[in-house]
Amino acid sequence: MIMPLSRVVSVAGLLLLTAGAARAQEADPPADLTLTTMIGGVSDYRFRGLSLSGKEPALQGSLETAHVSGFYAGAWASTLGDAGGADVEVDLYGGWTGAVGAATLDLGVLAYVYPDGSDLDYIEFHGSAGWTLGPASATLGVNYAPDQKNVGGDDNLYLYSDLAAGIPSTPVSLKAHLGYEDGGFGGPDGDKIDWSLGAEYALGALVLGAAYVDTDIGGIDEADATLVFSLTASF
Repeated sequence: MIMPLSRVVSVAGLLLLTAGAARAQEADPPADLTLTTMIGGVSDYRFRGLSLSGKEPALQGSLETAHVSGFYAGAWASTLGDAGGADVEVDLYGGWTGAVGAATLDLGVLAYVYPDGSDLDYIEFHGSAGWTLGPASATLGVNYAPDQKNVGGDDNLYLYSDLAAGIPSTPVSLKAHLGYEDGGFGGPDGDKIDWSLGAEYALGALVLGAAYVDTDIGGIDEADATLVFSLTASF
């Protein structure tokens, strides 16, 4: 499959952005700020169980800065399939994270932007609470998109839980995810369930992952169960 020129240009810009950020880290940012970059790829870009890359591989990258106060901001991008004419998705986000009692809270807002798409952009608010117990962690979260043009004339609610556990004395961690969506993005019936089971192997800055992803939606290719492989590098 030959990648369209517009997507090649967008991907090249993303690579230059992350590479430039990595070089900028060599200049030692202020002690109260951290800068993190990621670049990688997946065999299929699945978002809440659905393929947004036409069940084809996707290139992805991110850039994030965080302050010791807990406030953060960043951008994440991925190539797409033909989603309403868009070749690239860019997520701009910001928020705050910090410990409250035994939990770690994360509150923020995301803007999903599709530069080449037609009326696809939308805003979503999110909140989550996470707990750590030894090598294991658990997260409960909610994402809410108010009624907007790209949300099908409706609002959208997504509830999810994540579990992760590192295998002691190994670079391997196991992950599980369960999500429930209701509203404009809820599929043909207005609601859907997605889940995944996977594992990651960390080798320095490189992380190799594999996950089984599925939904309760039938008759739609983009919702079929699949194995997703990923390879990322963080700096």
